Amino acid sequence: MEDSSRAYAEKLQAALLEKQTFINREVIQILTDSVSEYRQLLESLLSALINSRILVKDPYSSSAIIHDLKLPSEEPISKKVQTDEISFRLSEYLRQLSFVENNYEISLDSLSITRITELNNIFNYINWGRLSPTSESPNEKVLAGIEKSIMNGDDNLVKGIFRDSRKQLAEQGYLIKCCLKDIYIYRKEFYKNEVRTRVLDLPVPVSDISGNRLDESVLVIKKLYKDEMGEQPFYSDFIKEIIIEDFSEDKDPPRKEALTSLISHNTVISEPDTEEKQENGDSALEILLKGIRNLVPAGNALMSISGKLMHNSDVIDKESRSALQRFFSFLFGRKDKKSDRIYSVVLFNTENETGNRTKINLGKLVEELKANGQLLLSYGNKTNRNYMKLLHLTPEELEKKLSKHIKELFLYQSKLTALDLHMKDAATNAMRGSMQGFKLDMNDIQSSMFKANNFKMEYLERLKSEK
Repeated sequence: MEDSSRAYAEKLQAALLEKQTFINREVIQILTDSVSEYRQLLESLLSALINSRILVKDPYSSSAIIHDLKLPSEEPISKKVQTDEISFRLSEYLRQLSFVENNYEISLDSLSITRITELNNIFNYINWGRLSPTSESPNEKVLAGIEKSIMNGDDNLVKGIFRDSRKQLAEQGYLIKCCLKDIYIYRKEFYKNEVRTRVLDLPVPVSDISGNRLDESVLVIKKLYKDEMGEQPFYSDFIKEIIIEDFSEDKDPPRKEALTSLISHNTVISEPDTEEKQENGDSALEILLKGIRNLVPAGNALMSISGKLMHNSDVIDKESRSALQRFFSFLFGRKDKKSDRIYSVVLFNTENETGNRTKINLGKLVEELKANGQLLLSYGNKTNRNYMKLLHLTPEELEKKLSKHIKELFLYQSKLTALDLHMKDAATNAMRGSMQGFKLDMNDIQSSMFKANNFKMEYLERLKSEK
């Protein structure tokens, strides 16, 4: 091996080791966190748009099972079905993101070139920083129209959620793609280095390889490849880069470019905020904030249940009144005051296993559910005023707030279960066919409580160990 090639090989090995260390120490964790954050942001945005009746809920969203990554449709959308179609595509997209978060191993060893490409395609599906009516993507065109409609409307809450969510989705998407680019560069140069050491160092003449005859040279290497590299994919473009860097007359510029790509990191690393974070991972405050953010799906569930409760109450009330009663109500303009609908239900106490009868004012409960649902939803937006307030709390204050939310959700579970049973008992078979169930929403509340409580217990365990 000539001196210049030996020197390049040594520099390449050192750069590969540095890149590997950087990815394992920094990039993998950032990528894992960003994938989760991206999914949560989209889930919060989709929930807000559904609750505001801008989009519709996919009835199959909870039952669909994902086995592998597959992008939702990117076909043009007819104006007649724009709302339904973009709702279903975003719902499917959210399921794909959940699959990545929960079933896709994110590590340097598992992220092959093929898998990196798959993930890039997933996070390029919608460019949130480029929503435009002139976009080449039909999905981005429709979302640009939805954004325009929202910004021209009067709902300031939805305006803020859409604007902030879009900004954060664009930022997290960019960060994810930077992480993937760093891993891709490492995998590519590692692959090329393997081919150099395992194939091109064989005692087989490679005099037919030349930078001036790229295609013929690729075929020469391909004949030697399988015996040494087995079933590993043969990347022709990478092989051409090897030929240019090792066998062309002007090899220095491409070699310098390859080394620079390894040494320069695309993923920007910010310094840890505290010494505690450096030594122990997440700070106490961050652990509790994660617990708070895990309550976002419960917020969506509360909003959904509030509408379903009122709908079910309307069904029972309408069917229960006689035609004559409905006629007089219409004739004299007497409207039913939904806020005065009182239901007497039995609440089960898990501590002493007894049931206590109590009265529930439906109107007040529905307004309470909406208010608390909106509050929990706002925690999914890091630029929202409610979330920003959390950052100024001490860990002790934040733990109390998290405990308060969990306790409220627990009480809601008891009330809502009792109210659902009461309404079903009061309904005829015909009424039940028109009523809306919320079992899946209750499951979301239970799941959110469980996850949030785990972070609370993690905080308390750390607090106990530090004493």
